[in-house]
Amino acid sequence: MAKKKRSRAEQSKDWRAAHPDHCRRYYKKYREEHRSERNKYKKLYCTQNPDKVRRWRLTKYRKLRDEVYAHYGGYICACCGETTREFLTIDHIDGNGNEHRRSIGIGKAGSKFYYWLKKNNYPSGFQILCFNCNCGRERNKGICPHKAAKPMLTVKAVIKPFARIYQGGKEIEQAHIELRAITL
Repeated sequence: MAKKKRSRAEQSKDWRAAHPDHCRRYYKKYREEHRSERNKYKKLYCTQNPDKVRRWRLTKYRKLRDEVYAHYGGYICACCGETTREFLTIDHIDGNGNEHRRSIGIGKAGSKFYYWLKKNNYPSGFQILCFNCNCGRERNKGICPHKAAKPMLTVKAVIKPFARIYQGGKEIEQAHIELRAITL
C-alpha cells in the first residue's frame, strides 16, 4: 500500500514542531524588523473590532487573575475566609504596597501587577485578603480587626418605670427596657 502524500502545510507544521528554537528566533527577528507595520495593523484591527478586542482582553485578564489567585491559595481571604471574588485582592504582607508598586513602575494594582507577579515567579510576601481585612490592616497598624484582641461586650438590661396606664379600672404598670453595652 502506497503512503499518502502529505501536504506542504503538514510538512511545514511538523518541521516547526521539531525546531521550536529556530522558529522562536525567526519570529522574534521578524517582529522587530516589521514593528511599525504590525503596530499599524493592530491599531486598525482594534478600531474596527472593539467588541472582539474588549472580550479578548477581558478573557486574558481573567485567566491571568485566576492563575495568580490560584498560586496564592485560591479565591479565599486568608483572614476571614470570604470567598466572593469581587471582594478579594492581593495584599502585601509587609504593608508596603504603595512603595512597592512605585518602585517597580506600576501606578495602581490590577493587570500590570498580576503580570509582574507572574514574571517574577510569584514571589513570597503576598497574600489574598478581602477589602475589609485589607483596609482594616491599613487602619489598625498592620493588624486586621478580626485578629486584634477585642474587648468583651455584654448587654445589661435595666428596667425603669415608664408610665402608669389605667385599663378597665385597673392600674397597669408598663416598663421601659434600656439595653446598655458594658465593656468588661
